Amino acid sequence: VLQKLKVETKVKVLIALKAFSTPSLAPLISEYLDGCCSSGLYESKLAAKYFQGEVSTFSPAFKKSEFNEIANISNHIIFNSLSQFNDFYYTAKKLKKEVGIRINPLYSEIENQKYNSAGIYSRLGIHLNDLKKIDLDKIDGIHFHTLCEQNFQPLQNTWDQIKNIIIPMSKKLKWINLGGGHH
Repeated sequence: VLQKLKVETKVKVLIALKAFSTPSLAPLISEYLDGCCSSGLYESKLAAKYFQGEVSTFSPAFKKSEFNEIANISNHIIFNSLSQFNDFYYTAKKLKKEVGIRINPLYSEIENQKYNSAGIYSRLGIHLNDLKKIDLDKIDGIHFHTLCEQNFQPLQNTWDQIKNIIIPMSKKLKWINLGGGHH
């Protein structure tokens, strides 16, 4: 199903290792998907060792002591905050890695607020309105994630909320990461 989606839409599909990280199935998964999303050093190592393709790493809090190793393993590094971007951007670029920033679109249709990563007080991503604080020439991509076991319509509704800000800047971007949580 995901391979058909890739072919028909020309998107890349990455497996989130925090949701499914069974190394014995890595060869099979690697036949169909384009790589892995990891959330830290150990998932990045797992991706590089067992899976084929890209490694995209996002973490709400990178440890300074681990960042160089993460950056060496990863193809893309997605920063969670302006301070994280400022702390690690030059290290990532020196290693010729693509960098992105996670945004909080401040919109979500999640019923249980406990799982709402897009709430006003969420610490996952910079608020959409704060994108103006980043030099967009320095980033390769944008990441947003607002779903939790939902189908397509909530993703479409989220996109409708943010597209007027994202589309004008998309000419400078190489990618947009739609996060996960899809059924």
